[in-house]
Amino acid sequence: MELKDRYYHQPLLKKLISDKYREKFATYLHEHYGSILGNFFFGILLGITPFIGYLLNLPLDISHVAFSSAYLGYTSMHFDISVTLFIYYLVCVLLIGFVNLIVSFTLALKVSLLSRDTKFGNFFSFIKNLIIEICKKPHKLFFPFTYKNKK
Repeated sequence: MELKDRYYHQPLLKKLISDKYREKFATYLHEHYGSILGNFFFGILLGITPFIGYLLNLPLDISHVAFSSAYLGYTSMHFDISVTLFIYYLVCVLLIGFVNLIVSFTLALKVSLLSRDTKFGNFFSFIKNLIIEICKKPHKLFFPFTYKNKK
């Protein structure tokens, strides 16, 4: 029996959702269960890391902009901090976000270039080649896929 059928015939869902919406719900879960569970467990692992660090007496922490901004919001609402300290923490949260963004895009760029067996000497030669390509075909920067009409 497929996973979709299991969701569709699940007794609790039969009581809560009509046939039409249960079919759509079952199809959606069947097609996306990997990404849903991956995101769920990734969130659990990120959220439990500081607690495990506390239990093991290790300095484990996550520096993710979502958690840092949540900590800042909680702290600003429940503790009496000065405006100067709040601005300092806000700048720190923005720096964490900037570093997360740069690292993410750098790793994604590296993986995509390696997957195409692209080789370049160093960062500056890469930037030079990138600028040359942008000057040659600037529209490719915004519309990378051009489709030709089939005859």
